[in-house]
Amino acid sequence: MSFQDATRRKLIPLSQQSSAAAVNPMTWDLPKVGLLAALHLSIVCTDTGIPAAANPYGICLAIRRVRVITNSGIDLINITGPGYFYLLQNMLEGYQIATPQNQGGTVPSAAAFNLDMVLPIAINARDPVGLFMLQNEQTLVQLSVETETDAIIGGGTATFVTVVRPWIEVFTVPVDPKDWPALNVVQQILEDTRPIAAVGDYDYSWPRGNTYVQVAHGYGCLTTAADHWTRAQLVVNQSETLID
Repeated sequence: MSFQDATRRKLIPLSQQSSAAAVNPMTWDLPKVGLLAALHLSIVCTDTGIPAAANPYGICLAIRRVRVITNSGIDLINITGPGYFYLLQNMLEGYQIATPQNQGGTVPSAAAFNLDMVLPIAINARDPVGLFMLQNEQTLVQLSVETETDAIIGGGTATFVTVVRPWIEVFTVPVDPKDWPALNVVQQILEDTRPIAAVGDYDYSWPRGNTYVQVAHGYGCLTTAADHWTRAQLVVNQSETLID
């Protein structure tokens, strides 16, 4: 029997939490059940008041950072609201947005905004690569959602409250260990931000030690006359150019 024949997919809701801006963080200890495949976050950010200076990133900036952390010190997910809404959501599965109802790029105003997210732990919905074993007394996995300050989101004249309801997507653990998927690989989705303060060439060295599935480089998310680039190169071992 294969893993696909010996398991069952489940969606398990966790408790709803709410937070005023920058009253951080909201945290959930994931239940010790099954093999974690993804997290689905229902997020609503409500703005009361008219922002004096709405941040150009839009309402997605209300999510300062989302992390999925293991007690072994490994970040499975570590990403900001803008990182998710401007990059990651466009790179998932078939390059289709998993939550098309979200309004991450909308300019903050006196309204309630949808900021739903899907955070994959497995590499995709087809293959069991990256599934993370929760059913282990020695393992603790925690979801953490931090919110941004009112001043940064909207200039300080509006008040923002964020409500988060997570669901975890898990697969039951087969009775026979021979039907288990390989558990020696974890997928990490990590965001790194670097300022580019001057014209000319800018080199970004990928962190070493991992096998890369995909790297998304975002530049010029905030469209202004100054946001432009003329050439990008992917260079291996300082001399071999893979992409130009």
